Amino acid sequence: MTERPEPRPQAAQALSPREGAESSGLAALTREGVGTERAQPQAAGLTIWHRLDRALARLRPHREWAALLIDAVLVAVAWNATYLFRLGFERWFRVRPDYDHWVMLGIVGVYAVLFRVFGVPKGIWRFSGFGEVQRLALACAVAGALSGAAVMLLGLREVPRAVLALHPVITLMAVALARLAYRMLYEHARSRITGSDSEVRRALVLGAGEAARLLVAGIHQQGWIVLGFLDDDPHKRGARVAGVPVLGPLEALRDKATVGSATHLIMAMPSVRGARRRELLELAAGSGLPVVTVPSADELRDGNQRIDRLRDIEPEDLLGREPVQLDEAGIASTLRDKTVLITGAGGSIGAELCRQVAQYQPARMVLYELSEFNLYNIEQDLGERFPALPLARVIGDVKDLDHLRHTLGQYAPQVVFHAAAFKHVPLMEEGNALAALRNNTLGTYHAALAAGEARVERFVLI
Repeated sequence: MTERPEPRPQAAQALSPREGAESSGLAALTREGVGTERAQPQAAGLTIWHRLDRALARLRPHREWAALLIDAVLVAVAWNATYLFRLGFERWFRVRPDYDHWVMLGIVGVYAVLFRVFGVPKGIWRFSGFGEVQRLALACAVAGALSGAAVMLLGLREVPRAVLALHPVITLMAVALARLAYRMLYEHARSRITGSDSEVRRALVLGAGEAARLLVAGIHQQGWIVLGFLDDDPHKRGARVAGVPVLGPLEALRDKATVGSATHLIMAMPSVRGARRRELLELAAGSGLPVVTVPSADELRDGNQRIDRLRDIEPEDLLGREPVQLDEAGIASTLRDKTVLITGAGGSIGAELCRQVAQYQPARMVLYELSEFNLYNIEQDLGERFPALPLARVIGDVKDLDHLRHTLGQYAPQVVFHAAAFKHVPLMEEGNALAALRNNTLGTYHAALAAGEARVERFVLI
Protein backbone atom coordinates (compact mmCIF):
# COMPACT_ATOMS: atom_id res chain seq x y z
CA MET A 1 0.00 0.00 0.00
CA THR A 2 1.46 3.34 -1.00
CA GLU A 3 1.84 5.97 1.64
CA ARG A 4 -0.13 9.14 1.09
CA PRO A 5 1.83 12.40 1.32
CA GLU A 6 0.81 14.40 4.30
CA PRO A 7 -1.37 17.39 3.34
CA ARG A 8 0.27 20.68 4.08
CA PRO A 9 -2.32 23.28 5.10
CA GLN A 10 -1.66 26.67 3.63
CA ALA A 11 -1.39 29.67 5.87
CA ALA A 12 -4.69 31.37 6.46
CA GLN A 13 -5.74 34.86 7.25
CA ALA A 14 -6.60 35.35 10.87
CA LEU A 15 -6.49 34.27 14.44
CA SER A 16 -7.96 31.77 16.77
CA PRO A 17 -10.90 33.50 18.41
CA ARG A 18 -9.33 32.85 21.80
CA GLU A 19 -10.17 35.52 24.33
CA GLY A 20 -7.47 37.68 25.90
CA ALA A 21 -4.46 39.57 24.72
CA GLU A 22 -1.89 36.97 25.72
CA SER A 23 -3.35 34.02 23.83
CA SER A 24 -4.68 35.74 20.71
CA GLY A 25 -3.90 38.43 18.22
CA LEU A 26 -1.65 38.78 15.25
CA ALA A 27 1.43 39.47 17.32
CA ALA A 28 1.00 36.15 19.09
CA LEU A 29 1.48 34.39 15.77
CA THR A 30 4.91 35.88 15.39
CA ARG A 31 5.83 35.16 19.02
CA GLU A 32 4.88 31.52 18.47
CA GLY A 33 7.10 31.26 15.41
CA VAL A 34 4.67 31.52 12.50
CA GLY A 35 6.27 33.61 9.79
CA THR A 36 8.91 35.00 12.14
CA GLU A 37 11.83 34.70 9.77
CA ARG A 38 9.95 36.19 6.87
CA ALA A 39 8.76 39.09 8.98
CA GLN A 40 12.13 40.19 10.36
CA PRO A 41 13.42 42.05 7.29
CA GLN A 42 10.30 44.26 7.40
CA ALA A 43 10.11 44.68 11.17
CA ALA A 44 10.26 48.46 11.09
CA GLY A 45 7.48 48.72 8.53
CA LEU A 46 5.20 46.31 10.42
CA THR A 47 5.24 48.10 13.76
CA ILE A 48 1.92 49.81 13.08
CA TRP A 49 0.23 46.48 12.45
CA HIS A 50 1.56 44.99 15.68
CA ARG A 51 0.37 48.03 17.63
CA LEU A 52 -3.06 47.78 16.00
CA ASP A 53 -3.27 44.12 16.91
CA ARG A 54 -2.34 44.74 20.54
CA ALA A 55 -4.99 47.46 20.77
CA LEU A 56 -7.64 45.14 19.36
CA ALA A 57 -6.56 42.36 21.70
CA ARG A 58 -7.10 44.64 24.71
CA LEU A 59 -10.62 45.42 23.48
CA ARG A 60 -11.54 41.79 22.87
CA PRO A 61 -12.92 41.07 26.38
CA HIS A 62 -15.35 43.97 25.80
CA ARG A 63 -15.98 43.13 22.16
CA GLU A 64 -19.78 42.91 22.35
CA TRP A 65 -20.25 46.28 24.04
CA ALA A 66 -17.73 47.91 21.70
CA ALA A 67 -19.57 46.46 18.68
CA LEU A 68 -22.91 47.70 20.02
CA LEU A 69 -21.49 51.19 20.58
CA ILE A 70 -20.08 51.33 17.05
CA ASP A 71 -23.39 50.13 15.61
CA ALA A 72 -25.27 52.76 17.60
CA VAL A 73 -23.01 55.48 16.18
CA LEU A 74 -23.58 54.09 12.68
CA VAL A 75 -27.36 54.15 13.20
CA ALA A 76 -27.11 57.85 14.12
CA VAL A 77 -24.84 58.58 11.15
CA ALA A 78 -27.27 56.72 8.86
CA TRP A 79 -30.16 58.82 10.19
CA ASN A 80 -28.39 62.04 9.22
CA ALA A 81 -27.20 60.55 5.93
CA THR A 82 -30.79 59.61 5.08
CA TYR A 83 -31.86 63.22 5.59
CA LEU A 84 -29.07 64.41 3.31
CA PHE A 85 -29.88 61.80 0.69
CA ARG A 86 -33.60 62.59 0.70
CA LEU A 87 -33.60 66.38 1.19
CA GLY A 88 -30.17 67.68 0.25
CA PHE A 89 -27.82 69.74 2.40
CA GLU A 90 -29.69 73.09 2.19
CA ARG A 91 -33.19 71.74 2.84
CA TRP A 92 -31.87 69.58 5.69
CA PHE A 93 -31.51 72.61 8.00
CA ARG A 94 -34.82 74.18 6.95
CA VAL A 95 -37.07 71.11 6.99
CA ARG A 96 -35.56 69.17 9.89
CA PRO A 97 -37.67 69.71 13.06
CA ASP A 98 -36.11 71.10 16.23
CA TYR A 99 -36.86 67.94 18.20
CA ASP A 100 -35.21 65.69 15.60
CA HIS A 101 -32.17 64.95 17.79
CA TRP A 102 -34.51 63.44 20.40
CA VAL A 103 -36.15 61.36 17.68
CA MET A 104 -32.74 60.22 16.53
CA LEU A 105 -31.71 59.21 20.06
CA GLY A 106 -34.96 57.26 20.48
CA ILE A 107 -34.43 55.46 17.18
CA VAL A 108 -30.82 54.65 18.13
CA GLY A 109 -32.15 53.15 21.37
CA VAL A 110 -34.68 51.01 19.50
CA TYR A 111 -31.98 49.72 17.15
CA ALA A 112 -29.61 49.01 20.06
CA VAL A 113 -32.26 46.96 21.87
CA LEU A 114 -33.20 45.01 18.73
CA PHE A 115 -29.56 44.39 17.85
CA ARG A 116 -29.11 42.87 21.33
CA VAL A 117 -32.26 40.75 20.91
CA PHE A 118 -31.06 39.38 17.56
CA GLY A 119 -27.56 38.74 18.86
CA VAL A 120 -25.87 41.13 16.43
CA PRO A 121 -23.08 42.19 18.86
CA LYS A 122 -22.12 38.53 19.40
CA GLY A 123 -20.95 38.24 15.81
CA ILE A 124 -17.18 38.24 15.26
CA TRP A 125 -16.51 40.92 12.66
CA ARG A 126 -13.44 39.32 11.14
CA PHE A 127 -15.51 36.20 10.38
CA SER A 128 -18.59 38.03 9.07
CA GLY A 129 -20.41 36.17 6.33
CA PHE A 130 -23.84 35.50 4.87
CA GLY A 131 -25.34 34.49 8.21
CA GLU A 132 -24.25 37.77 9.80
CA VAL A 133 -25.80 39.79 6.97
CA GLN A 134 -29.07 37.89 7.36
CA ARG A 135 -29.14 38.68 11.07
CA LEU A 136 -28.38 42.36 10.39
CA ALA A 137 -31.08 42.63 7.72
CA LEU A 138 -33.73 41.12 10.00
CA ALA A 139 -32.74 43.32 12.93
CA CYS A 140 -32.77 46.49 10.81
CA ALA A 141 -36.14 45.62 9.28
CA VAL A 142 -37.81 45.03 12.64
CA ALA A 143 -36.15 48.08 14.26
CA GLY A 144 -37.12 50.28 11.31
CA ALA A 145 -40.74 49.10 11.46
CA LEU A 146 -41.01 49.65 15.22
CA SER A 147 -39.34 53.07 15.19
CA GLY A 148 -41.45 54.22 12.23
CA ALA A 149 -44.62 53.07 13.97
CA ALA A 150 -43.59 54.89 17.17
CA VAL A 151 -42.96 58.15 15.29
CA MET A 152 -46.37 58.00 13.63
CA LEU A 153 -48.20 57.03 16.83
CA LEU A 154 -46.62 60.00 18.60
CA GLY A 155 -47.93 62.28 15.84
CA LEU A 156 -44.50 63.61 14.86
CA ARG A 157 -45.67 64.73 11.42
CA GLU A 158 -42.63 66.88 10.66
CA VAL A 159 -40.39 63.82 10.44
CA PRO A 160 -40.37 62.93 6.71
CA ARG A 161 -41.95 59.53 6.01
CA ALA A 162 -39.39 58.91 3.28
CA VAL A 163 -36.61 59.23 5.87
CA LEU A 164 -38.33 56.64 8.08
CA ALA A 165 -38.63 54.27 5.11
CA LEU A 166 -35.05 54.68 3.85
CA HIS A 167 -33.28 54.73 7.20
CA PRO A 168 -33.28 50.90 7.78
CA VAL A 169 -31.75 50.38 4.32
CA ILE A 170 -29.02 52.98 4.86
CA THR A 171 -28.34 51.54 8.33
CA LEU A 172 -27.99 48.02 6.95
CA MET A 173 -25.53 49.25 4.33
CA ALA A 174 -23.52 51.14 6.97
CA VAL A 175 -23.19 48.31 9.51
CA ALA A 176 -22.51 45.71 6.80
CA LEU A 177 -19.83 47.85 5.14
CA ALA A 178 -18.22 48.50 8.53
CA ARG A 179 -17.84 44.78 9.06
CA LEU A 180 -16.53 44.24 5.55
CA ALA A 181 -13.98 47.05 5.97
CA TYR A 182 -12.83 45.64 9.32
CA ARG A 183 -12.45 42.15 7.87
CA MET A 184 -10.45 43.41 4.88
CA LEU A 185 -8.19 45.47 7.15
CA TYR A 186 -7.72 42.53 9.49
CA GLU A 187 -6.79 40.13 6.69
CA HIS A 188 -4.40 42.66 5.22
CA ALA A 189 -2.79 43.20 8.62
CA ARG A 190 -2.31 39.49 9.13
CA SER A 191 -0.80 38.98 5.69
CA ARG A 192 1.66 41.81 6.41
CA ILE A 193 2.70 40.28 9.73
CA THR A 194 2.98 36.66 8.56
CA GLY A 195 4.33 37.55 5.13
CA SER A 196 1.67 35.31 3.62
CA ASP A 197 -0.74 36.02 0.81
CA SER A 198 -2.01 32.42 0.82
CA GLU A 199 -5.59 31.43 0.36
CA VAL A 200 -7.67 32.06 3.46
CA ARG A 201 -8.79 28.88 5.26
CA ARG A 202 -11.72 29.25 7.65
CA ALA A 203 -12.99 26.06 9.19
CA LEU A 204 -16.02 24.74 11.00
CA VAL A 205 -15.03 21.86 13.27
CA LEU A 206 -17.31 18.85 13.69
CA GLY A 207 -17.09 17.79 17.32
CA ALA A 208 -16.34 19.86 20.43
CA GLY A 209 -14.56 17.36 22.63
CA GLU A 210 -11.00 17.11 23.87
CA ALA A 211 -9.66 16.38 20.39
CA ALA A 212 -11.26 19.59 19.10
CA ARG A 213 -9.75 21.64 21.94
CA LEU A 214 -6.26 20.35 21.17
CA LEU A 215 -6.85 20.85 17.47
CA VAL A 216 -7.57 24.57 17.81
CA ALA A 217 -4.23 25.24 19.49
CA GLY A 218 -2.36 23.19 16.89
CA ILE A 219 -3.86 24.50 13.65
CA HIS A 220 -3.87 28.08 14.96
CA GLN A 221 -0.10 27.98 14.60
CA GLN A 222 -0.51 26.79 11.00
CA GLY A 223 -2.64 29.79 10.11
CA TRP A 224 -6.11 28.22 10.13
CA ILE A 225 -9.14 30.11 11.44
CA VAL A 226 -11.71 28.15 13.44
CA LEU A 227 -15.10 29.84 13.08
CA GLY A 228 -16.95 27.54 15.45
CA PHE A 229 -17.81 24.00 16.53
CA LEU A 230 -20.80 21.81 15.78
CA ASP A 231 -21.67 19.13 18.34
CA ASP A 232 -24.78 17.11 19.17
CA ASP A 233 -24.23 17.35 22.94
CA PRO A 234 -26.99 19.74 24.16
CA HIS A 235 -24.91 20.69 27.22
CA LYS A 236 -22.28 22.27 24.97
CA ARG A 237 -24.64 24.62 23.12
CA GLY A 238 -23.56 28.21 23.57
CA ALA A 239 -20.38 27.17 25.36
CA ARG A 240 -16.87 28.02 24.20
CA VAL A 241 -14.02 25.60 23.57
CA ALA A 242 -10.60 27.26 23.57
CA GLY A 243 -12.42 30.58 23.10
CA VAL A 244 -14.36 29.37 20.04
CA PRO A 245 -18.18 29.13 20.24
CA VAL A 246 -20.19 25.92 19.86
CA LEU A 247 -22.71 27.02 17.23
CA GLY A 248 -25.17 24.15 17.31
CA PRO A 249 -25.79 20.49 16.43
CA LEU A 250 -24.18 18.69 13.50
CA GLU A 251 -27.45 18.85 11.56
CA ALA A 252 -26.94 22.63 11.37
CA LEU A 253 -24.57 21.91 8.47
CA ARG A 254 -27.65 21.72 6.27
CA ASP A 255 -28.25 25.43 6.96
CA LYS A 256 -26.25 27.70 4.64
CA ALA A 257 -26.32 30.44 7.25
CA THR A 258 -24.39 28.17 9.63
CA VAL A 259 -21.72 27.40 7.05
CA GLY A 260 -21.39 31.14 6.41
CA SER A 261 -17.90 32.16 5.29
CA ALA A 262 -16.28 28.79 6.05
CA THR A 263 -14.00 27.37 3.38
CA HIS A 264 -13.34 23.95 4.98
CA LEU A 265 -14.87 21.45 7.37
CA ILE A 266 -12.69 19.56 9.85
CA MET A 267 -13.82 16.24 11.32
CA ALA A 268 -12.44 16.25 14.88
CA MET A 269 -14.09 13.09 16.17
CA PRO A 270 -11.32 10.46 16.03
CA SER A 271 -13.19 7.94 18.18
CA VAL A 272 -16.28 7.87 15.92
CA ARG A 273 -16.10 4.88 13.59
CA GLY A 274 -18.09 2.71 11.25
CA ALA A 275 -21.54 3.67 10.02
CA ARG A 276 -21.77 6.80 12.19
CA ARG A 277 -18.52 8.16 10.73
CA ARG A 278 -19.74 7.52 7.20
CA GLU A 279 -23.04 9.26 8.02
CA LEU A 280 -21.24 12.35 9.32
CA LEU A 281 -18.91 12.49 6.33
CA GLU A 282 -21.86 12.28 3.94
CA LEU A 283 -23.54 15.11 5.86
CA ALA A 284 -20.36 17.18 5.62
CA ALA A 285 -20.00 16.44 1.91
CA GLY A 286 -23.51 17.81 1.37
CA SER A 287 -22.25 21.27 2.35
CA GLY A 288 -20.10 21.42 -0.79
CA LEU A 289 -16.99 22.37 1.21
CA PRO A 290 -13.70 20.44 1.26
CA VAL A 291 -13.59 18.06 4.22
CA VAL A 292 -10.43 17.08 6.10
CA THR A 293 -10.06 14.99 9.24
CA VAL A 294 -7.79 14.55 12.21
CA PRO A 295 -5.87 11.26 12.51
CA SER A 296 -7.73 8.21 13.82
CA ALA A 297 -7.85 7.31 17.50
CA ASP A 298 -5.49 4.37 16.86
CA GLU A 299 -2.90 6.60 15.20
CA LEU A 300 -3.09 9.11 18.06
CA ARG A 301 -2.88 6.36 20.67
CA ASP A 302 0.20 4.82 19.01
CA GLY A 303 1.91 8.21 18.91
CA ASN A 304 2.36 8.01 15.13
CA GLN A 305 0.41 11.20 14.45
CA ARG A 306 -0.35 14.55 16.07
CA ILE A 307 -3.88 15.88 16.39
CA ASP A 308 -3.11 18.86 14.12
CA ARG A 309 -1.85 16.69 11.23
CA LEU A 310 -4.94 17.05 9.08
CA ARG A 311 -5.44 14.71 6.14
CA ASP A 312 -7.89 14.26 3.30
CA ILE A 313 -10.75 11.80 3.53
CA GLU A 314 -9.64 8.31 2.49
CA PRO A 315 -11.75 5.41 1.17
CA GLU A 316 -11.45 3.67 4.55
CA ASP A 317 -13.35 6.57 6.14
CA LEU A 318 -16.39 5.85 3.93
CA LEU A 319 -16.64 2.09 4.41
CA GLY A 320 -19.20 2.21 7.18
CA ARG A 321 -17.18 -0.52 8.92
CA GLU A 322 -13.67 -1.14 10.11
CA PRO A 323 -11.27 -1.81 7.20
CA VAL A 324 -10.03 -5.37 6.84
CA GLN A 325 -6.32 -5.67 7.51
CA LEU A 326 -4.67 -8.18 5.21
CA ASP A 327 -2.59 -10.91 6.81
CA GLU A 328 0.35 -10.35 4.49
CA ALA A 329 2.55 -12.90 6.23
CA GLY A 330 -0.16 -15.58 6.10
CA ILE A 331 -0.89 -14.94 2.43
CA ALA A 332 2.80 -15.06 1.57
CA SER A 333 3.29 -18.40 3.36
CA THR A 334 0.29 -19.82 1.48
CA LEU A 335 1.40 -18.77 -2.02
CA ARG A 336 5.17 -18.46 -2.07
CA ASP A 337 6.93 -21.30 -3.92
CA LYS A 338 3.57 -22.97 -4.66
CA THR A 339 1.89 -23.87 -7.94
CA VAL A 340 -1.28 -21.76 -8.19
CA LEU A 341 -4.08 -22.41 -10.71
CA ILE A 342 -6.59 -19.66 -11.45
CA THR A 343 -9.74 -20.36 -13.44
CA GLY A 344 -11.20 -17.47 -15.43
CA ALA A 345 -7.70 -15.96 -15.39
CA GLY A 346 -8.40 -13.56 -18.24
CA GLY A 347 -11.60 -12.01 -16.84
CA SER A 348 -11.77 -8.65 -15.08
CA ILE A 349 -11.60 -10.18 -11.61
CA GLY A 350 -9.43 -13.13 -12.57
CA ALA A 351 -6.81 -10.94 -14.26
CA GLU A 352 -6.46 -8.70 -11.22
CA LEU A 353 -6.27 -11.79 -9.01
CA CYS A 354 -3.39 -13.05 -11.18
CA ARG A 355 -1.50 -9.79 -10.68
CA GLN A 356 -2.01 -9.89 -6.92
CA VAL A 357 -0.98 -13.53 -6.59
CA ALA A 358 2.11 -13.00 -8.74
CA GLN A 359 3.45 -10.49 -6.19
CA TYR A 360 3.84 -13.30 -3.62
CA GLN A 361 6.35 -15.20 -5.78
CA PRO A 362 4.59 -18.51 -6.50
CA ALA A 363 6.69 -21.26 -8.08
CA ARG A 364 4.36 -21.33 -11.11
CA MET A 365 0.99 -19.97 -12.16
CA VAL A 366 -1.45 -21.95 -14.28
CA LEU A 367 -3.79 -19.63 -16.21
CA TYR A 368 -7.04 -21.50 -17.05
CA GLU A 369 -9.24 -19.45 -19.41
CA LEU A 370 -11.92 -20.12 -22.03
CA SER A 371 -11.25 -16.97 -24.10
CA GLU A 372 -8.09 -17.14 -26.18
CA PHE A 373 -7.97 -13.35 -26.48
CA ASN A 374 -8.28 -12.78 -22.72
CA LEU A 375 -5.70 -15.48 -22.01
CA TYR A 376 -3.24 -13.83 -24.38
CA ASN A 377 -3.75 -10.42 -22.76
CA ILE A 378 -3.17 -11.56 -19.18
CA GLU A 379 -0.15 -13.64 -20.26
CA GLN A 380 1.43 -10.61 -21.92
CA ASP A 381 0.67 -8.41 -18.92
CA LEU A 382 2.18 -10.84 -16.41
CA GLY A 383 5.18 -11.43 -18.65
CA GLU A 384 5.98 -7.69 -18.57
CA ARG A 385 5.38 -7.25 -14.86
CA PHE A 386 6.92 -10.50 -13.62
CA PRO A 387 9.33 -11.75 -16.32
CA ALA A 388 10.88 -14.39 -14.03
CA LEU A 389 7.54 -16.03 -13.12
CA PRO A 390 6.86 -19.35 -14.92
CA LEU A 391 3.42 -19.36 -16.57
CA ALA A 392 1.33 -22.22 -17.92
CA ARG A 393 -1.45 -21.19 -20.32
CA VAL A 394 -4.44 -23.49 -20.64
CA ILE A 395 -7.53 -22.86 -22.76
CA GLY A 396 -10.38 -24.73 -21.13
CA ASP A 397 -13.99 -24.67 -19.98
CA VAL A 398 -14.85 -25.24 -16.30
CA LYS A 399 -17.96 -27.12 -17.42
CA ASP A 400 -15.65 -29.76 -18.91
CA LEU A 401 -14.88 -31.97 -15.90
CA ASP A 402 -12.54 -34.33 -17.76
CA HIS A 403 -10.38 -31.47 -18.99
CA LEU A 404 -10.22 -29.98 -15.49
CA ARG A 405 -9.13 -33.35 -14.07
CA HIS A 406 -6.45 -33.68 -16.75
CA THR A 407 -5.12 -30.15 -16.12
CA LEU A 408 -4.95 -30.54 -12.33
CA GLY A 409 -3.28 -33.94 -12.74
CA GLN A 410 -0.72 -32.47 -15.15
CA TYR A 411 0.30 -29.40 -13.11
CA ALA A 412 -0.52 -30.61 -9.57
CA PRO A 413 -1.36 -27.16 -8.08
CA GLN A 414 -1.37 -26.73 -4.32
CA VAL A 415 -3.78 -23.73 -4.48
CA VAL A 416 -6.76 -23.21 -6.79
CA PHE A 417 -8.61 -19.90 -7.17
CA HIS A 418 -11.95 -20.35 -8.97
CA ALA A 419 -12.85 -17.03 -10.63
CA ALA A 420 -14.55 -18.35 -13.79
CA ALA A 421 -18.16 -17.14 -13.69
CA PHE A 422 -20.63 -14.87 -15.43
CA LYS A 423 -20.83 -11.72 -13.27
CA HIS A 424 -23.02 -9.24 -15.18
CA VAL A 425 -26.37 -9.98 -13.55
CA PRO A 426 -28.66 -7.81 -15.77
CA LEU A 427 -27.18 -9.39 -18.92
CA MET A 428 -27.63 -12.89 -17.54
CA GLU A 429 -31.23 -12.22 -16.48
CA GLU A 430 -32.33 -11.13 -19.95
CA GLY A 431 -32.64 -14.44 -21.79
CA ASN A 432 -29.34 -15.93 -20.57
CA ALA A 433 -30.39 -17.40 -17.24
CA LEU A 434 -29.82 -21.02 -18.34
CA ALA A 435 -26.29 -20.27 -19.58
CA ALA A 436 -25.51 -18.50 -16.28
CA LEU A 437 -26.89 -21.43 -14.29
CA ARG A 438 -24.80 -23.97 -16.20
CA ASN A 439 -21.57 -21.92 -16.10
CA ASN A 440 -21.75 -20.60 -12.52
CA THR A 441 -23.32 -23.59 -10.80
CA LEU A 442 -22.13 -26.58 -12.81
CA GLY A 443 -18.73 -24.99 -13.46
CA THR A 444 -18.17 -24.30 -9.75
CA TYR A 445 -19.20 -27.87 -8.88
CA HIS A 446 -16.79 -29.34 -11.44
CA ALA A 447 -13.90 -27.11 -10.30
CA ALA A 448 -14.41 -28.02 -6.64
CA LEU A 449 -14.83 -31.74 -7.47
CA ALA A 450 -11.66 -31.86 -9.58
CA ALA A 451 -9.69 -29.93 -6.91
CA GLY A 452 -10.86 -32.35 -4.24
CA GLU A 453 -9.90 -35.38 -6.31
CA ALA A 454 -6.46 -33.83 -6.94
CA ARG A 455 -6.08 -33.23 -3.17
CA VAL A 456 -5.12 -29.57 -3.53
CA GLU A 457 -4.20 -27.81 -0.28
CA ARG A 458 -6.59 -24.90 -0.72
CA PHE A 459 -9.58 -24.19 -2.95
CA VAL A 460 -10.76 -20.57 -2.91
CA LEU A 461 -14.09 -19.56 -4.49
CA ILE A 462 -14.05 -15.95 -5.65
